[in-house]
Amino acid sequence: MKILLVHDTGFIAGGAEVLVAQLKKMLKSRGHTVAVFTMAHPANSFADYVYINRGSNNFSKAFLYTWNSFAKAAFQKVLIDFKPDIIHLHTITKMSSAILLDIKKIPIIMTVHNFGVIDPTFTQLPSLVAYGDRLGDYFVRTPNLRFWTEKFRHRFIRKHLRRVNQFLPVSHFLAQVMKEYQPRWPTQVVHPGIEVHNQQIPKLKPVVLCVGRFVKEKGFTYVLQAASLLIHKNIDLSVILVGDGPEK
Repeated sequence: MKILLVHDTGFIAGGAEVLVAQLKKMLKSRGHTVAVFTMAHPANSFADYVYINRGSNNFSKAFLYTWNSFAKAAFQKVLIDFKPDIIHLHTITKMSSAILLDIKKIPIIMTVHNFGVIDPTFTQLPSLVAYGDRLGDYFVRTPNLRFWTEKFRHRFIRKHLRRVNQFLPVSHFLAQVMKEYQPRWPTQVVHPGIEVHNQQIPKLKPVVLCVGRFVKEKGFTYVLQAASLLIHKNIDLSVILVGDGPEK
């Protein structure tokens, strides 16, 4: 099977890129023909097809996020040259959802890595109210020009996303939020896989393993606080944090 993976970034910048790179490797090992379409960048390490963004200022970038003609034209050529049997979307914010308009009679699945595909303003979901302080003025504080631009852009994007046959949120919580906001979107939770190495963790006591980027929004602080409460209640356990980031 010929599988086209589509993602904004073609180098390792976070968990989504790790997933795309490992997925490409795994699918190829199983005999599939796999290609990755992404934006051109000097650091690209797993890209096969790229497009060049020519927006330089904030206004042009905002427009390209809504309708990226450069990505759309390059994607048309990829569809002709690669002829995929299935298209697997990941994050497509920078290339814009306009690329979906050129897909004819090809199944589309989309891994949903975050809330941006559902509600980029993070203001319409009751279950996301608690995130307001973390997201700050970019989303919630004042409905400024950027706020309304995002709302208009996303209304445009949602029409394009109707072409997706199956959404694959990476967590049950994310799936719950999707059903709250877009109940008609077909969803199936698929947790990101990892490469398992032969490393034995002693099972002398309960072990809590957390894997992710060390940034505030991942919530590692809450894990440590919860562990501290349990230890104070004489519950012996180990906490192992795996990752990297500014809060390391």
